Amino acid sequence: DPLAAAREATGRSGVVNRLATETGLAAAAADMERTENAFRAHTGPTIAQCRLEPHPPAGAQLLDSHELPTGGTARRYGTNEGTETATTTDHYHLEPAEASFSSAEYTLLSAAATSLAETGATGELAPDRAVRRVASPGDPVESVGAVLRKHTRGNGVLDDLFADERVTDAFVTAPADSNPLRVVVDGEAISTNVRLTPEGVGTLASRIRRRSGRAFSRASPTVDATLETSDGEQLRVAGVTRPLSPGTAYAF
Repeated sequence: DPLAAAREATGRSGVVNRLATETGLAAAAADMERTENAFRAHTGPTIAQCRLEPHPPAGAQLLDSHELPTGGTARRYGTNEGTETATTTDHYHLEPAEASFSSAEYTLLSAAATSLAETGATGELAPDRAVRRVASPGDPVESVGAVLRKHTRGNGVLDDLFADERVTDAFVTAPADSNPLRVVVDGEAISTNVRLTPEGVGTLASRIRRRSGRAFSRASPTVDATLETSDGEQLRVAGVTRPLSPGTAYAF
């Protein structure tokens, strides 16, 4: 419990107390009530080029829950910002199918991803074949194959987001690898628990360049392309990069 350790350090004498004070650890710990609120992890399988915060905001109230065709779940929460007017801000919490995978399923997914990379196989059926190559009798080939296909042949977490018919747009502002994705749900832009990894940002930019047939760089800072989701729907993607900061954004 790092917060408890920090508080204990402030009660000590000598060098321990001095270090806790000089580093700001004591001041930071004093403003944090619980460890789970202070240290919020973003997790996801290695093959996914995004990370998701597994828990909703502290004190958030569940507003609705929606099962997605991709096997995931989208929940919408309302959180009180703590202002004098008690303003409520919505939060979109995505739980893709792989979020509920067991350790055995993650092991199978990792082995299949390695097999797919080693063979260099292409085509829509390649991910499913890779899973079958490394699977044992009784393994969940279909569900693991769907996740591998989504992250290697589809658009990753974007396919989950747009499987929700309420979502019309998604966008991320710079720095894209630290700011959460935002989605427009029923006409309202709200924050999500999804963050792209640095590799995910680069892969998305490369994919947009390939589909648009034009450069996407500081010299040519805007791009417009159409991608296809795993269920065959057309997804229009527009991107803006530096030097137009701080308005840098990818919009989907």
